[in-house]
Amino acid sequence: AGDISEGNLIGDLRVNGGMIDFYTLLDTRLKTLGGRGIDAVVVGNHDVRDGQMLTNMLAAPFPFISMNLYHAQGTSQAGTPVFPEYVIVEVNGNRVGVLGYTNDSSSYLGPGTEGVIEVKKCVWEDNDPATLDIKDRVDTLRAAQGCDMVILLSHIGQSRVVCGEDALLADFGDVEPPEVVISGHWHSITERAWMPSQLNNKTIITEAASYLQYIGELEITGNGKYVSAQKHVIRNTN
Repeated sequence: AGDISEGNLIGDLRVNGGMIDFYTLLDTRLKTLGGRGIDAVVVGNHDVRDGQMLTNMLAAPFPFISMNLYHAQGTSQAGTPVFPEYVIVEVNGNRVGVLGYTNDSSSYLGPGTEGVIEVKKCVWEDNDPATLDIKDRVDTLRAAQGCDMVILLSHIGQSRVVCGEDALLADFGDVEPPEVVISGHWHSITERAWMPSQLNNKTIITEAASYLQYIGELEITGNGKYVSAQKHVIRNTN
């Protein structure tokens, strides 16, 4: 759920190249063990401090996604997304769309990215042409792309997803909100999954703390219904 570009001294080699190497090894190892590997990583605010970070993420063998990181005005690709907005994966016969959101309130652009990229504000739906409507993208995944389920990979904490006039998700009945939100950025841990009443208990929201201390495991049915949620402590040896 974002911010993989900062680690220990080895992880910070080549800006975030060391961390990309680590995740590449992890992706390869998971696939060797018969798993899926890494389906998607959302870009966090600490992933956009340097232009080399962007270059390294774009070259990674697994997908980084963000619906609201755009090439800035005045650049050759102005007005287009830097990363894919979403990925679609097949899981047990189900078509799953994974949509990426980078927090738009505290993006830490650095000297190498100021004026090169911009982070657009996102809401569920409004009439402001300067903001992006998440509803339209969820509708695209469901209607145009034929997804059975939508996951919002969100680099922002849980309450921001559903609270306030700038809420990322809503449920007005015309477009169903995502079945799952995997959140980050706030460095919080949800011991259990949360299904907010603002979304009529249709969406499962969960987060697995920070600093790679835990692996979060969420089990759902093929139609996105909650089964169980756990946080596994990652242990290492010195």
